[in-house]
Amino acid sequence: MPAQTAEQTDRELLRKDCWANARHAYGTSFIFQRRARRLRRSLHLVSYAGIALPLSSAA
Repeated sequence: MPAQTAEQTDRELLRKDCWANARHAYGTSFIFQRRARRLRRSLHLVSYAGIALPLSSAA
């Protein structure tokens, strides 16, 4: 088996760093998607209350 050159070793380190960063990015996006979903529901509820409650009290 031939010895690895410095370039191959650098590529392997870069590849490992890229995969680690990709996993971190995926985890971060998952967290923010959950947060966005929760906030979207709250926003819909507030929007509904802002329209429905004044209309129901005016009738």
